[in-house]
Amino acid sequence: MSFIFQLQHFIELVRRRQCEMALEYAQGHLASAMQADKDKVMLDRLERAMALLAFDDPTESPFSDLLLESQRHKVSDYPYYYFIHSFIRSVIFSFIS
Repeated sequence: MSFIFQLQHFIELVRRRQCEMALEYAQGHLASAMQADKDKVMLDRLERAMALLAFDDPTESPFSDLLLESQRHKVSDYPYYYFIHSFIRSVIFSFIS
């Protein structure tokens, strides 16, 4: 779950046009997270976010949806959905066992 928040932090740095800081952050935090968890979905998310750096104006990129307020809401809702999913999963497994 922390990868989602780290990725959002990277996106926020790009949004503020702090590209050098974003690259340093990605190298220090996101690269190690991806080495630990080679999940295809997470890799796709990282690639989309990193692609924002290729554009002079990230808001004009094909990935500009990552800069929208709705993206922030998705990330802020993530812990709730993660908790609910984990809870339901534990209840189901307790009935199966």
